[in-house]
Amino acid sequence: NVLQQLPTIVKAYQLPNPTKATIQILNSFLPFLAIWVAMFFLKDISLGLTLALVVIGGCREVLGSATLFAHASLLLGDSFAFLETTLIQDYKGFLLMLLPPGGFLVLGFLLAGKRVMERVMEKREVKEEFHCSVH
Repeated sequence: NVLQQLPTIVKAYQLPNPTKATIQILNSFLPFLAIWVAMFFLKDISLGLTLALVVIGGCREVLGSATLFAHASLLLGDSFAFLETTLIQDYKGFLLMLLPPGGFLVLGFLLAGKRVMERVMEKREVKEEFHCSVH
């Protein structure tokens, strides 16, 4: 009968076992440690992506409705109403920038601007190198 054998089966698991206890502790804490280590090493990437999303969102809000932090008090409470800023009074808005395609347009323009700045910097470096090699 299984019920009669149950105390002998359970008895093996009731005895303290340092090896099993160590494995259980490591099994509990190592995943959390791994997550913290990964967050430490990936913080630069995370901050860069966050900054990119904030810039894209800010551009869309400015171009779409000429505001910054519009209706922040609805999301964060009345104490954050001071964040709401209207940049251009009586601005009718540019609906396309508020819709999903507007995000892609802003991203495209930002990437194009980045490419233009990189080319200007390359030309400037080439001129400086040429200028230094002539003298």
